[in-house]
Amino acid sequence: MSTFDPSRCRVLIVEDEWLVREMMADVLEETGFTVSLAASAAEALRVLRRDPPIDLVVSDIEMPGVLDGVDLARLLRSQRPEIGVVMVSGCRPRTLPPGVLFLAKPFVPAELLRVLSDLAAPVRAAS
Repeated sequence: MSTFDPSRCRVLIVEDEWLVREMMADVLEETGFTVSLAASAAEALRVLRRDPPIDLVVSDIEMPGVLDGVDLARLLRSQRPEIGVVMVSGCRPRTLPPGVLFLAKPFVPAELLRVLSDLAAPVRAAS
């Protein structure tokens, strides 16, 4: 079994709260992930179109705009099923699309890293 190598994964963090977004980015970058940021689902879709391939998305559920995090997850599952998706929220979500994981806020960095490591297994296998 291979060891998880975060430097081989690119993560998009979608979070409308600036401080939460920056804290998650700091933790992931310190661990070796390459991180892109978005403050809304609409911005995340723009990032996904213009940036290099994204392997994993960590998204808040409740965000301003027409699309929330669950809407974003549904789009990703239908259009980009190879991307691993984690929804984070302080509230239990309504039904999530198949294959989308949920992490309750507040969480400690080790919990986020564990979930991302689990989701990155297919990325490791394909590399």
